[in-house]
Amino acid sequence: LLTNVHLLCKDGELTSAKIEEAASISRSCWTDEKKSVGTLVVVKAAILCGYTQPWIMEQSRQAIDWASSNATLRSEMQEAARLLLIDSIILKYCGRGARELFRVDNPKHVINLLDFVIRSVKKPEQLRDILDLCDTFLQLSKRDCVVAVLRQAIDKGQADLCVGILDDPFKQNPTLSDELLAWALSFVLEVLAEI
Repeated sequence: LLTNVHLLCKDGELTSAKIEEAASISRSCWTDEKKSVGTLVVVKAAILCGYTQPWIMEQSRQAIDWASSNATLRSEMQEAARLLLIDSIILKYCGRGARELFRVDNPKHVINLLDFVIRSVKKPEQLRDILDLCDTFLQLSKRDCVVAVLRQAIDKGQADLCVGILDDPFKQNPTLSDELLAWALSFVLEVLAEI
């Protein structure tokens, strides 16, 4: 099975159908480690051709768990999943052309991408992309990023977006929610003091 995965991902033109077939083969391997090895090949191929469907991202997260008995494989799978996530965010917000320009090891590129994503937020669900970037680049502060989105929404008078942004972290991360609520209250007090 793994030989078929390698052949599908290396021979000729890589298509979404080949990626899906190779991923399906990977999932049908008997051992979790083999599933992870096959998925790693598929994810690397997906990154090369800019294929970032949600199902492949989910399979890459599962493959990290499948590789739990092999630290080296787990580390490789985590890095591949991280690169796939970054690629999906770049494609979603910046387009295919930006893939060639973005360098994951350049802190300025990371900050510029984050700033662009923050400016693009129109719905609370998009906050997940910002939080994913913060998880991917540990130097980024979730609190500071969400505060930037909130500040932007307040400046634009987008009350529904503000409520959605404050509501979402309560479901995901209570500590972050407490920090955001404290910031929101202090911001409201500042605004009221200026009136």
